[in-house]
Amino acid sequence: MRWFVEIGQTADHTRRHVVNDAVAIFHPPFLLSLMIFGWGAVIETFQRHGVEYHCAFRIVDEDRLRPFDIFQLGICILVSSIYSFMGYIILRGFMNQLYMSTVLGIALYVLIPVAFSLYYRVHHRSSFQSLRETLHAILCALFAREKPSFREVFLANTITSMAKVFSDSISAMFLLIHLLGVPHVDAIFGPKSYAGLIFTCLPFILRLFLSLRLGYSGKTIQYWNALKHLMTMSVTVLSSLKFLIDDEKTWLAQFFYPWVTLVSLNTIVSFVWDVKVDWRMTLTRWIPPRPILRSKIFTEEQRHGT
Repeated sequence: MRWFVEIGQTADHTRRHVVNDAVAIFHPPFLLSLMIFGWGAVIETFQRHGVEYHCAFRIVDEDRLRPFDIFQLGICILVSSIYSFMGYIILRGFMNQLYMSTVLGIALYVLIPVAFSLYYRVHHRSSFQSLRETLHAILCALFAREKPSFREVFLANTITSMAKVFSDSISAMFLLIHLLGVPHVDAIFGPKSYAGLIFTCLPFILRLFLSLRLGYSGKTIQYWNALKHLMTMSVTVLSSLKFLIDDEKTWLAQFFYPWVTLVSLNTIVSFVWDVKVDWRMTLTRWIPPRPILRSKIFTEEQRHGT
Protein backbone atom coordinates (compact mmCIF):
# COMPACT_ATOMS: atom_id res chain seq x y z
CA MET A 1 0.00 0.00 0.00
CA ARG A 2 1.28 3.44 -0.88
CA TRP A 3 -0.25 4.77 2.34
CA PHE A 4 2.55 3.36 4.44
CA VAL A 5 6.07 4.70 4.40
CA GLU A 6 8.63 2.26 3.11
CA ILE A 7 11.74 1.63 5.16
CA GLY A 8 14.75 3.52 3.90
CA GLN A 9 12.90 6.48 2.41
CA THR A 10 14.34 9.91 2.98
CA ALA A 11 12.46 12.52 4.97
CA ASP A 12 11.77 14.65 1.89
CA HIS A 13 10.50 11.64 -0.02
CA THR A 14 8.29 10.65 2.91
CA ARG A 15 6.80 14.12 3.24
CA ARG A 16 6.06 14.21 -0.46
CA HIS A 17 4.07 11.01 -0.04
CA VAL A 18 2.28 12.54 2.94
CA VAL A 19 1.28 15.57 0.87
CA ASN A 20 0.07 13.33 -1.95
CA ASP A 21 -1.97 11.30 0.51
CA ALA A 22 -3.41 14.46 2.06
CA VAL A 23 -4.49 15.70 -1.36
CA ALA A 24 -6.14 12.34 -2.10
CA ILE A 25 -7.97 12.38 1.24
CA PHE A 26 -9.10 16.00 1.38
CA HIS A 27 -9.80 16.93 -2.23
CA PRO A 28 -13.50 15.83 -2.08
CA PRO A 29 -14.50 18.42 0.58
CA PHE A 30 -12.54 21.10 -1.28
CA LEU A 31 -14.44 20.27 -4.46
CA LEU A 32 -17.72 20.12 -2.55
CA SER A 33 -17.19 23.61 -1.17
CA LEU A 34 -16.63 24.96 -4.69
CA MET A 35 -19.82 23.27 -5.87
CA ILE A 36 -21.75 24.82 -2.98
CA PHE A 37 -20.47 28.26 -3.96
CA GLY A 38 -21.69 27.54 -7.48
CA TRP A 39 -25.15 26.57 -6.22
CA GLY A 40 -25.34 29.76 -4.19
CA ALA A 41 -24.43 31.80 -7.25
CA VAL A 42 -27.11 30.03 -9.30
CA ILE A 43 -29.81 30.66 -6.69
CA GLU A 44 -28.73 34.29 -6.44
CA THR A 45 -29.05 34.60 -10.22
CA PHE A 46 -32.48 32.97 -10.12
CA GLN A 47 -33.68 35.42 -7.50
CA ARG A 48 -32.46 38.41 -9.49
CA HIS A 49 -34.64 37.25 -12.37
CA GLY A 50 -37.67 36.60 -10.21
CA VAL A 51 -37.37 32.81 -10.04
CA GLU A 52 -37.80 31.45 -6.51
CA TYR A 53 -36.89 27.79 -6.09
CA HIS A 54 -38.79 27.49 -2.80
CA CYS A 55 -42.10 27.64 -4.68
CA ALA A 56 -41.43 24.36 -6.48
CA PHE A 57 -40.11 22.71 -3.34
CA ARG A 58 -43.01 23.92 -1.18
CA ILE A 59 -40.67 25.48 1.36
CA VAL A 60 -41.94 28.09 3.79
CA ASP A 61 -40.57 31.44 2.63
CA GLU A 62 -39.13 32.53 5.96
CA ASP A 63 -37.54 29.11 6.50
CA ARG A 64 -35.87 28.62 3.13
CA LEU A 65 -32.16 28.64 2.44
CA ARG A 66 -31.00 31.92 0.99
CA PRO A 67 -27.78 32.50 -0.99
CA PHE A 68 -26.11 33.87 2.14
CA ASP A 69 -26.85 30.62 4.02
CA ILE A 70 -25.45 28.55 1.15
CA PHE A 71 -22.31 30.67 0.88
CA GLN A 72 -21.88 30.41 4.64
CA LEU A 73 -22.07 26.62 4.42
CA GLY A 74 -19.48 26.59 1.62
CA ILE A 75 -17.11 28.83 3.58
CA CYS A 76 -17.41 26.66 6.70
CA ILE A 77 -16.64 23.48 4.76
CA LEU A 78 -13.75 25.16 2.94
CA VAL A 79 -12.18 26.52 6.14
CA SER A 80 -12.64 23.20 7.94
CA SER A 81 -11.04 21.38 5.02
CA ILE A 82 -8.06 23.75 4.96
CA TYR A 83 -7.44 23.35 8.69
CA SER A 84 -7.83 19.58 8.48
CA PHE A 85 -5.50 19.40 5.48
CA MET A 86 -2.82 21.43 7.24
CA GLY A 87 -3.28 19.51 10.49
CA TYR A 88 -2.95 16.19 8.69
CA ILE A 89 0.33 17.23 7.06
CA ILE A 90 1.75 18.60 10.32
CA LEU A 91 0.71 15.63 12.45
CA ARG A 92 1.78 12.93 10.03
CA GLY A 93 4.60 14.56 8.11
CA PHE A 94 6.41 16.45 10.86
CA MET A 95 5.26 14.82 14.10
CA ASN A 96 4.91 11.26 12.79
CA GLN A 97 1.47 10.92 14.38
CA LEU A 98 -0.24 8.53 11.98
CA TYR A 99 -3.28 7.78 14.12
CA MET A 100 -3.91 11.35 15.23
CA SER A 101 -3.75 12.60 11.65
CA THR A 102 -6.08 9.83 10.52
CA VAL A 103 -8.60 10.60 13.27
CA LEU A 104 -8.50 14.25 12.18
CA GLY A 105 -9.42 13.26 8.63
CA ILE A 106 -12.22 10.98 9.80
CA ALA A 107 -13.60 13.77 11.99
CA LEU A 108 -13.88 16.02 8.94
CA TYR A 109 -15.89 13.40 7.06
CA VAL A 110 -18.12 12.42 9.98
CA LEU A 111 -18.53 15.18 12.55
CA ILE A 112 -18.88 18.16 10.21
CA PRO A 113 -21.68 16.68 8.03
CA VAL A 114 -23.53 15.56 11.16
CA ALA A 115 -23.15 18.98 12.76
CA PHE A 116 -24.39 20.81 9.68
CA SER A 117 -27.28 18.39 9.23
CA LEU A 118 -28.41 19.01 12.79
CA TYR A 119 -27.99 22.77 12.38
CA TYR A 120 -30.02 23.03 9.18
CA ARG A 121 -32.60 20.61 10.51
CA VAL A 122 -33.22 22.99 13.41
CA HIS A 123 -32.87 26.37 11.70
CA HIS A 124 -34.18 25.45 8.24
CA ARG A 125 -36.59 22.66 9.08
CA SER A 126 -38.81 23.20 6.05
CA SER A 127 -35.84 22.99 3.66
CA PHE A 128 -34.53 19.87 5.38
CA GLN A 129 -37.95 18.20 5.33
CA SER A 130 -38.52 19.07 1.67
CA LEU A 131 -35.15 17.58 0.74
CA ARG A 132 -35.94 14.38 2.61
CA GLU A 133 -39.43 14.10 1.11
CA THR A 134 -38.15 14.68 -2.42
CA LEU A 135 -35.40 12.09 -2.08
CA HIS A 136 -37.90 9.61 -0.65
CA ALA A 137 -40.28 10.28 -3.55
CA ILE A 138 -37.52 9.65 -6.10
CA LEU A 139 -36.43 6.36 -4.53
CA CYS A 140 -39.98 5.08 -4.03
CA ALA A 141 -41.08 5.86 -7.58
CA LEU A 142 -38.14 4.59 -9.63
CA PHE A 143 -40.31 2.15 -11.57
CA ALA A 144 -43.46 4.27 -11.59
CA ARG A 145 -44.96 5.50 -14.84
CA GLU A 146 -46.34 8.83 -13.68
CA LYS A 147 -44.52 12.01 -14.57
CA PRO A 148 -41.96 13.06 -11.92
CA SER A 149 -42.36 16.47 -10.34
CA PHE A 150 -40.06 19.36 -11.10
CA ARG A 151 -38.41 19.15 -7.69
CA GLU A 152 -37.65 15.44 -8.20
CA VAL A 153 -35.85 16.15 -11.47
CA PHE A 154 -34.08 19.16 -9.96
CA LEU A 155 -32.80 17.19 -6.97
CA ALA A 156 -31.77 14.24 -9.15
CA ASN A 157 -29.73 16.57 -11.35
CA THR A 158 -28.01 17.97 -8.26
CA ILE A 159 -27.20 14.49 -6.96
CA THR A 160 -25.84 13.48 -10.36
CA SER A 161 -23.47 16.45 -10.37
CA MET A 162 -22.07 15.21 -7.05
CA ALA A 163 -21.58 11.56 -8.04
CA LYS A 164 -17.79 11.74 -8.17
CA VAL A 165 -17.58 13.78 -4.97
CA PHE A 166 -19.66 11.22 -3.07
CA SER A 167 -17.65 8.31 -4.44
CA ASP A 168 -14.28 9.92 -3.68
CA SER A 169 -15.45 10.89 -0.19
CA ILE A 170 -16.43 7.34 0.71
CA SER A 171 -13.22 5.97 -0.82
CA ALA A 172 -11.20 8.43 1.28
CA MET A 173 -13.11 7.36 4.39
CA PHE A 174 -12.30 3.70 3.82
CA LEU A 175 -8.65 4.54 3.20
CA LEU A 176 -8.56 6.46 6.47
CA ILE A 177 -10.09 3.49 8.27
CA HIS A 178 -7.42 1.32 6.68
CA LEU A 179 -4.79 3.63 8.14
CA LEU A 180 -6.18 2.96 11.60
CA GLY A 181 -5.14 -0.65 11.20
CA VAL A 182 -8.14 -2.38 9.62
CA PRO A 183 -6.55 -4.59 6.95
CA HIS A 184 -7.80 -4.57 3.36
CA VAL A 185 -10.84 -2.44 4.18
CA ASP A 186 -9.86 0.01 1.45
CA ALA A 187 -10.31 -2.79 -1.08
CA ILE A 188 -14.02 -2.88 -0.22
CA PHE A 189 -14.74 0.69 -1.24
CA GLY A 190 -11.45 2.12 -2.35
CA PRO A 191 -10.64 3.86 -5.63
CA LYS A 192 -9.85 0.45 -7.14
CA SER A 193 -12.99 -1.40 -6.08
CA TYR A 194 -16.18 -2.43 -7.83
CA ALA A 195 -18.24 -0.95 -5.01
CA GLY A 196 -16.80 2.48 -5.76
CA LEU A 197 -17.71 2.07 -9.42
CA ILE A 198 -21.27 1.05 -8.56
CA PHE A 199 -21.70 3.98 -6.19
CA THR A 200 -20.46 6.40 -8.86
CA CYS A 201 -23.04 5.06 -11.30
CA LEU A 202 -25.99 5.16 -8.88
CA PRO A 203 -26.91 8.84 -9.50
CA PHE A 204 -26.87 8.24 -13.25
CA ILE A 205 -29.11 5.20 -12.76
CA LEU A 206 -31.44 7.49 -10.82
CA ARG A 207 -31.51 10.00 -13.68
CA LEU A 208 -31.98 7.16 -16.16
CA PHE A 209 -35.18 6.04 -14.47
CA LEU A 210 -36.45 9.61 -14.13
CA SER A 211 -35.89 10.15 -17.86
CA LEU A 212 -37.79 6.93 -18.57
CA ARG A 213 -40.64 8.15 -16.37
CA LEU A 214 -40.73 11.41 -18.32
CA GLY A 215 -40.79 9.38 -21.51
CA TYR A 216 -43.68 7.26 -20.23
CA SER A 217 -45.60 10.45 -19.44
CA GLY A 218 -45.51 11.52 -23.09
CA LYS A 219 -42.23 13.40 -23.45
CA THR A 220 -40.66 10.91 -25.83
CA ILE A 221 -37.59 13.09 -26.32
CA GLN A 222 -36.59 12.10 -22.80
CA TYR A 223 -35.76 8.64 -24.10
CA TRP A 224 -32.75 10.27 -25.76
CA ASN A 225 -31.83 11.72 -22.39
CA ALA A 226 -32.04 8.22 -20.92
CA LEU A 227 -29.70 7.03 -23.66
CA LYS A 228 -27.31 9.84 -22.75
CA HIS A 229 -27.19 8.72 -19.12
CA LEU A 230 -26.68 5.13 -20.23
CA MET A 231 -23.69 6.17 -22.34
CA THR A 232 -22.31 8.19 -19.43
CA MET A 233 -22.44 5.11 -17.21
CA SER A 234 -20.75 3.06 -19.94
CA VAL A 235 -17.91 5.59 -20.14
CA THR A 236 -17.57 5.49 -16.35
CA VAL A 237 -17.42 1.70 -16.33
CA LEU A 238 -14.80 1.51 -19.07
CA SER A 239 -12.74 4.24 -17.42
CA SER A 240 -12.82 2.43 -14.08
CA LEU A 241 -11.77 -0.85 -15.66
CA LYS A 242 -8.39 0.74 -16.32
CA PHE A 243 -7.81 0.77 -12.55
CA LEU A 244 -9.60 -2.50 -11.81
CA ILE A 245 -7.51 -4.48 -14.30
CA ASP A 246 -3.98 -5.02 -13.09
CA ASP A 247 -2.47 -5.14 -16.56
CA GLU A 248 -2.81 -1.78 -18.31
CA LYS A 249 -1.82 -3.34 -21.63
CA THR A 250 -4.91 -5.54 -21.46
CA TRP A 251 -7.12 -2.49 -21.04
CA LEU A 252 -5.42 -0.72 -23.94
CA ALA A 253 -5.82 -3.75 -26.17
CA GLN A 254 -9.45 -4.57 -25.34
CA PHE A 255 -11.16 -1.41 -24.10
CA PHE A 256 -9.28 1.63 -25.39
CA TYR A 257 -11.04 1.98 -28.74
CA PRO A 258 -14.54 1.27 -27.34
CA TRP A 259 -13.79 3.84 -24.65
CA VAL A 260 -12.74 6.47 -27.21
CA THR A 261 -15.87 5.76 -29.26
CA LEU A 262 -18.21 6.05 -26.28
CA VAL A 263 -16.50 9.19 -24.98
CA SER A 264 -16.86 10.85 -28.37
CA LEU A 265 -20.52 9.86 -28.74
CA ASN A 266 -21.34 10.85 -25.17
CA THR A 267 -19.67 14.25 -25.62
CA ILE A 268 -21.58 14.96 -28.82
CA VAL A 269 -24.93 13.79 -27.46
CA SER A 270 -24.49 15.73 -24.20
CA PHE A 271 -23.50 18.89 -26.06
CA VAL A 272 -26.42 18.70 -28.47
CA TRP A 273 -28.85 17.92 -25.65
CA ASP A 274 -27.69 20.85 -23.53
CA VAL A 275 -27.75 23.30 -26.43
CA LYS A 276 -30.96 22.22 -28.17
CA VAL A 277 -33.11 20.94 -25.30
CA ASP A 278 -31.93 22.36 -21.99
CA TRP A 279 -30.77 25.80 -23.14
CA ARG A 280 -33.11 26.18 -26.15
CA MET A 281 -30.27 27.47 -28.32
CA THR A 282 -28.96 26.83 -31.80
CA LEU A 283 -25.30 26.63 -32.70
CA THR A 284 -25.37 30.09 -34.27
CA ARG A 285 -27.98 32.17 -32.44
CA TRP A 286 -30.23 32.38 -29.40
CA ILE A 287 -33.80 31.23 -29.73
CA PRO A 288 -36.13 33.91 -28.30
CA PRO A 289 -36.05 33.52 -24.51
CA ARG A 290 -38.78 31.44 -22.94
CA PRO A 291 -39.07 31.42 -19.14
CA ILE A 292 -39.38 27.63 -18.96
CA LEU A 293 -38.01 27.30 -15.45
CA ARG A 294 -40.16 30.11 -14.13
CA SER A 295 -43.30 28.72 -15.76
CA LYS A 296 -42.63 25.28 -14.29
CA ILE A 297 -42.16 26.74 -10.84
CA PHE A 298 -45.32 28.82 -11.08
CA THR A 299 -47.25 25.80 -12.34
CA GLU A 300 -45.97 23.76 -9.42
CA GLU A 301 -46.88 26.56 -7.03
CA GLN A 302 -50.43 26.86 -8.38
CA ARG A 303 -50.86 23.09 -8.37
CA HIS A 304 -50.36 22.95 -4.62
CA GLY A 305 -52.33 26.10 -3.96
CA THR A 306 -49.50 28.00 -2.27
